[in-house]
Amino acid sequence: MSNRIECYCGAVALRCEGKPVASVYCHCSDCRSAWLAPVADVVAFMPEQTTVERGEEALVQGVITPRMSNYSCGQCGALVYNTDRFGFRTTSGAMFRRANGGSLPEGFAAQIHIYYTERVLDIDDALPKFKDVPTDLGGSGDLWEP
Repeated sequence: MSNRIECYCGAVALRCEGKPVASVYCHCSDCRSAWLAPVADVVAFMPEQTTVERGEEALVQGVITPRMSNYSCGQCGALVYNTDRFGFRTTSGAMFRRANGGSLPEGFAAQIHIYYTERVLDIDDALPKFKDVPTDLGGSGDLWEP
């Protein structure tokens, strides 16, 4: 399995080393805006775990909110990664699936839902659903109760 993703045209390649800091389904409005989806499949790394291997000059920075910036390929427009309020570099699980024939590298599958109180779509699965984020990420650690 590859820990490397590319934009759609191949101009930009990002390598992520080691295991993610977090793999989550995020329901916050920032992630929904960044990923243009009702829920974001987010794989988060510390900045030092990531390297732009190719095409750094092709990256275009955008601002989603005061807490989040995105970095997209200036040629094809693909969102390669974001920086978030926690200081992580985040990318989409879908980008890793695309790079790996539809599969995720081990340990990259979402383990929890975060900011579930902000959801616009109910998800019926067995994963824990946090009102905000777990305490180790600076949140309350409170679980959402139906």
